[in-house]
Amino acid sequence: MNLGPRSLILVRHGESTANAAGAFTGRLDVPLTERGREQARAVGRRLSEREPAGSTCR
Repeated sequence: MNLGPRSLILVRHGESTANAAGAFTGRLDVPLTERGREQARAVGRRLSEREPAGSTCR
């Protein structure tokens, strides 16, 4: 990942059981499928490769 020093990274959840079934769940907290768990692990690995961002107030 080659992003600039002022990057904002947005991550959506992985595939859920409702996504796999083609259902819209709105506010329900449904579990991830095995594919969704692997997607979450993969994005976690990618994000861990980045330097931690510091916060600056001016």
